[in-house]
Amino acid sequence: MKKLFLLLILSLFSIQGYAGSCPDGSDPVKSISDDGTYFVYKCGGSAPSSSETSKKTTTSVKAKPSKLEISGKSVGQFNFKKLSENSNPNLGMFTIEINKFDINQDGHDDLIVGITTFNTDDRNQPNEFSKPVILFWDNNIKEYVVDEDVQKALPFLYFPRRIHGSINPKNGLTHLFIADTGFDLAGYDFSSANLPPNCGAQNHLITYDPSSGKVAEVKLPKLWDYTHALAATDMNGDQITDYVVLNSPYIKYPQKCLFNGADYTNGNYILYSNKNSGFDKVNINLNYKGYSKTPTITSGIAIVDENNDTFLLLGSEDPGDSIYALKKDSKTSFTETSRINAPAIMRSDGRSGAYSEVLYADVDGDGTKEVVASINTSNWTGRYIQLLDFSNGELRDRSEDVVQSNPASEDSNDWCRHLYFNEQTSWGQPILTCNNGTYQLDKGRGSLYTWTDNKLQPAKIKAINLTNWIRSIYPVTIDQKTVFVGQELTGQRKVNGHSFYDVKVFYLMKPPMSEAELPVVGSEISNSFDGRYRFDVFRHNDDEGAMLLGGGYIEIKNGEMIIEKDKRYLKTGPKDLYDTFSGQINEKGKVSGSVELAYLFGKDRSEVFTLNGQIDKKIWGDSPREDFFRVHMLLVKE
Repeated sequence: MKKLFLLLILSLFSIQGYAGSCPDGSDPVKSISDDGTYFVYKCGGSAPSSSETSKKTTTSVKAKPSKLEISGKSVGQFNFKKLSENSNPNLGMFTIEINKFDINQDGHDDLIVGITTFNTDDRNQPNEFSKPVILFWDNNIKEYVVDEDVQKALPFLYFPRRIHGSINPKNGLTHLFIADTGFDLAGYDFSSANLPPNCGAQNHLITYDPSSGKVAEVKLPKLWDYTHALAATDMNGDQITDYVVLNSPYIKYPQKCLFNGADYTNGNYILYSNKNSGFDKVNINLNYKGYSKTPTITSGIAIVDENNDTFLLLGSEDPGDSIYALKKDSKTSFTETSRINAPAIMRSDGRSGAYSEVLYADVDGDGTKEVVASINTSNWTGRYIQLLDFSNGELRDRSEDVVQSNPASEDSNDWCRHLYFNEQTSWGQPILTCNNGTYQLDKGRGSLYTWTDNKLQPAKIKAINLTNWIRSIYPVTIDQKTVFVGQELTGQRKVNGHSFYDVKVFYLMKPPMSEAELPVVGSEISNSFDGRYRFDVFRHNDDEGAMLLGGGYIEIKNGEMIIEKDKRYLKTGPKDLYDTFSGQINEKGKVSGSVELAYLFGKDRSEVFTLNGQIDKKIWGDSPREDFFRVHMLLVKE
């Protein structure tokens, strides 16, 4: 009955709100979405020809919340300095590349973390190596864990830039291709005569056997290069993923390099799978039109279109200022069929914008995939999302359908390291994720995009019991549901006055539980303590004792604890922080929950504190980022 009533409301809303029509003048056909919560309008007819330039009809009108509510909990804490096995105490670890894949093929996404080293000047270090880290999801304890045997078997890497996961259907093994660019010169003085050479590095193809848990490697050609972009798909029809390795020409002084018997290249090539469970290297030509200098490719994907033609969709940086479509002519050649320039707003210091990531997905829900590209300045600041139609080899810019999120920002962490699109999510609507290094729950930024009001626009996020310090959000599949995993830095270590953070805390982020999803009374949550309580919250350390931070009233109903909005106060920050509170009480009177609190007087700093204790005693709260202060709550029933 509730669903019928919802559909009736949506029907009235959609009739009044849908004003579009199909390009041929006919009315769109209405159907119900897969989850039964909104209507989908689709136009009939064949795909447009290459001569058609009319804008695609937006086909979805959705009555969806304008705000995504996200709650979370810690699902693992790991010392990556230790796990990387880099023993230099004067260096910190930098996780430039994290990706997700169901490595052990148990139905839950795992994480693979690429690590490099940085010194106290935030520069990459020559001849320093680190192991990647694989975090497996353990569905029994609902946390990420490390398999020590797997970790010991992983190779040392220099600067892992791109990671791609796939499954070999012939033998059932998981393939993890790690593109290693080698030493990175960012932050160095390029006028110095003592500038270390950029020599590239060896790429690796790691295999994991889900039946035995064993790790091995597929032998690749002994070759050093600077793999800036990696495209992957089955290109020779044997169902095994092939790899298009796209190199930046940064190995300029090979005479200064020690390749240890390996060859080197600045060229592009494909690793085609062969019948011997290995890969053959084939050099390729990328035939651009009208360029005196070959563009430097920084991102790319390989796709097979509706006509069964294979294309590379490549994003560039200076020289080059465009996204390119190149059609496969032969095993060794691709030729440009279309190009769209980066917008002028992303130019900086006389240089064009740089493309950090390219995606191919149906983000507007019309049944046809679009190209989505992320652009930043040449200084790797800001963010511009470019949306393009792609048909018969032609790109057409329709970025006017995107609400941009501060493209001119000078934040060096705002650009998208990865783009992900998930059609089915736990929030009941498709979500485009821009994964980046900034604090992704910050109200001033948009890292999650939804198709709303016929535009791709940043979703509003309401974070519940989560700190704004969480960064680098990834969509993952856990228990057949798409949720998010984010991370927070902790484990501060001082070296010559510089702070390294060796530890990452991972958080599983999903919608808050509905009333119907709450545990049955008498199991974990109890109504024995229902009622209205006065609460006071204190900051505490052994030197100064307890200091009152704030207070208010808590209503306990069916074991769930809710802070009332009236008569609450917080001396050290905005009282809206109480909105992050989440708490429950069991039949024995044990309270568990979390809340974000500002706890310093005169300073803008807040942390999420995990709360545990008995209702009639001090309920203590601790934060993984704060080892000097604790907080505690006292409750008195009215």
